[in-house]
Amino acid sequence: MSKLVIVVHYHEIWLKGGNRRFFLSKLHMGLKRALEGLPVERILRPGDRMLIEFGEGASAEEAVTRIERVFGVAFYAVARVVPRGGEDDLAALGRAAWEEVRGEKFRTFAVRAKRSDKSFPHRTSEIEISAGQYLVDQLRAEKRDVRVKLNDPELTCRIEIPPGPSLLVYARKNPGAGGLPPNTAGRMTCLLSGGFDSAVAAHKMMKRGAHLSFVHFWGGGARPGESSVHVARELVRRLAPWQFSAKLYLVPFEPVQREIVANAPEEFRILLYRRMMLRIAERIARSGR
Repeated sequence: MSKLVIVVHYHEIWLKGGNRRFFLSKLHMGLKRALEGLPVERILRPGDRMLIEFGEGASAEEAVTRIERVFGVAFYAVARVVPRGGEDDLAALGRAAWEEVRGEKFRTFAVRAKRSDKSFPHRTSEIEISAGQYLVDQLRAEKRDVRVKLNDPELTCRIEIPPGPSLLVYARKNPGAGGLPPNTAGRMTCLLSGGFDSAVAAHKMMKRGAHLSFVHFWGGGARPGESSVHVARELVRRLAPWQFSAKLYLVPFEPVQREIVANAPEEFRILLYRRMMLRIAERIARSGR
């Protein structure tokens, strides 16, 4: 059984200039935390991507499920591992590339190689030409109407030459969560109702790197069907994995409502409810608990 390796690419982080190292460290930390409990051997950072190498018994399905929830990942791919140092590395890469693409449906393709380890004896152009020719030969043998197209092909077979004993080949890219890595925009407090809008807004803020605490105002009973408390708890349970942990503050709001009803004209009550919610949430946020 070959080793499981997942290639992770990021995009927006490249726009961060002098802060790039900070964002990359947060992405590295986010991936490491998301994969806790799985046999991760190491996470490498060759060039403009990350390579996650797993130990024996790692589940690709479980690893992919967790990586899909890490903000900052543009796309990822489960790579085919080719042992390095055989009699003919180029031939081995060609065979691996064929195994990777033979089941795919496409009319145009290209091969792209990246050589992070400059000690590898073959240049990227040699790798691309060799693997590309092998694929053309195999496709012609199967009488498939496919041609090479270097600009905007339907399928791109990628070959990575990282440091270490393995070469990587992959063609199936999967979209990641995008955005910025977790906890890169500081801590914020989010007012969470039992509805759709506030949960979507919370997810969008987390996607921009914010780490959220949640405040929910409730009235009435606390059992399911009697208040929105159970809905808020379920929403936080579903949102928390995107930032790994979250606090939920449940604020009984009925006494405040009664006071406003007793002392304010009806046309101002909703406005006053919202102002009081903001004031209470601000106190919670400033407390830093």
